[in-house]
Amino acid sequence: MATGDDDVQVLVDRLSRRLRRSVAINDPEVRALYYSAHFGDEDAIRVTAVLRRQADSKAVGYMLASGTATWTKAGVVPANRELGMRARYCQPVRWRGEPVGLLVVIDADGSLKADEKAAIKDVSDTVAALLVARREHQAIDPAVQELTVLDLISSDPVARRRATAELTAGDRAERFTHVTAIELTCTRATDNAGAKHVEVALRNAVATEPRLRRAAVLSTVCDDMGLLLLGSRDIPDLSVLKEHAEAMIKRSADLAAGRFRCTAGIGSTVPGLIHAADSAAQARLACRTRALPPCPVTAWSELGPLGPLLMIPADQLTPALLPHELQLLRAADPDGLFLRTVSAYLARAGSGPAAADDLHIHRTTLYYRLSRITELTGLDLADGTTRLALHIGLTMMTLMDEPIRT
Repeated sequence: MATGDDDVQVLVDRLSRRLRRSVAINDPEVRALYYSAHFGDEDAIRVTAVLRRQADSKAVGYMLASGTATWTKAGVVPANRELGMRARYCQPVRWRGEPVGLLVVIDADGSLKADEKAAIKDVSDTVAALLVARREHQAIDPAVQELTVLDLISSDPVARRRATAELTAGDRAERFTHVTAIELTCTRATDNAGAKHVEVALRNAVATEPRLRRAAVLSTVCDDMGLLLLGSRDIPDLSVLKEHAEAMIKRSADLAAGRFRCTAGIGSTVPGLIHAADSAAQARLACRTRALPPCPVTAWSELGPLGPLLMIPADQLTPALLPHELQLLRAADPDGLFLRTVSAYLARAGSGPAAADDLHIHRTTLYYRLSRITELTGLDLADGTTRLALHIGLTMMTLMDEPIRT
């Protein structure tokens, strides 16, 4: 038998006619590969998927939450009235133990017979070999390309140069004149959020159609991280990058089915893939701002002094690491009044009137507080180095897992 797409479609159509049911085959990321004709059992989810050639994200998330990505034998995904989804009988498609797809049959009333289930299993075994052959005939193995992208952003300069050469073959160098990294980082919300569920959600999210016109795309997924590298001939507008990152977040949220959430970081735009590691490192750090008030998308260019401070490992970012000057101020300030005062004063570059307005106090009150700080701590707030130490320390406090109340 040949190994073309037509062979798989023939098997799907033949099985569908025998069962008199709607049949589909998805890839391991629950993206639709093949559909049969409808047989009157179709639901809103299937109709939408066939028309758009893409499954509903929330329906995919529901299936993943049912554990289909790790099933080794057939099972049933229960109906979901809220989604308008009927029950499905799902047969994993595996080749030598490796998942290569999922054969899905609508079984609204659970009436599939033993011989029909056996037929589904037989078709899945045949389809497995065809899907593997299809993958092997692809020009570029996605798994190999993902590993190359990981080399591209690694700390090894030799690996980075080799990966750059491989990924810029042909006309790709021109398509990646400018490169911007967008990283998605997953935060586990529940104990039953399986690693495979997270991986599939991230893969789907990084595959979101770019908002950037004529963008070139490279991506990889590793553990709880999904990375997208957008290539362009011109420097992209930050608003467009944020719009795309927000679309990725939305897709990941639909797929998560409430089990986890993702935040996104956007690195600076750099010249060419050889510098992609710099943008990726910035995007990774920007994701760490999830410790701040909810903000699902953060750009490195908007972090200011927070950026370098994010390089401090989260488990080491404790009050003990605060500058000595801030330690003195905290010791003399049990109710946080002086911290609020100094924070406003430094934020206004030492302008008394502006700081007083922000604090809703008279400037005489402000100057009295500043003089008391000097009396109690010995700190000279007119000294540039002291101001810098206090400002850095106050900024560090905003990044702590349990920010100190001021």
